[in-house]
Amino acid sequence: MKKSTIGIIIGAALLVIAGVAVWMIVSSLGKPITTSSENPNVVDKTNAKEVQVVMHDLSYSPSVIRIKKGTKVTWTNQDSVGHNVVANDAPDTGGIPKSAPLLGRGQSTSVTFSRVGIFTYHCTPHAFMQGSVEVVD
Repeated sequence: MKKSTIGIIIGAALLVIAGVAVWMIVSSLGKPITTSSENPNVVDKTNAKEVQVVMHDLSYSPSVIRIKKGTKVTWTNQDSVGHNVVANDAPDTGGIPKSAPLLGRGQSTSVTFSRVGIFTYHCTPHAFMQGSVEVVD
């Protein structure tokens, strides 16, 4: 097989892989994150007075938590790129700001949740980074 043919095949394969990756990211945008019993990824932190969420590898960890009213959640950036925690469009954000500056590596931001509800958030420059906090009594 000629080198040019092999190059064309490899190039086409890389385009397909890139297309699938873009499709996966785009298809996840706009999907609400729920913390109901239908979501097996919810991390129950109802026994904690304070909860830590780490931003690393372009994600929140844990990304979906359940807490009791009055619990303080602190997000800390451990990535080399800036991240923030911004409320998704909702009339009640639970205290998560609707806009926020980017946090550098090692910087943190906190919210103490005083109302029951499900509060979803994302990172402004990395919209695929999403999370939610379910606050219960």
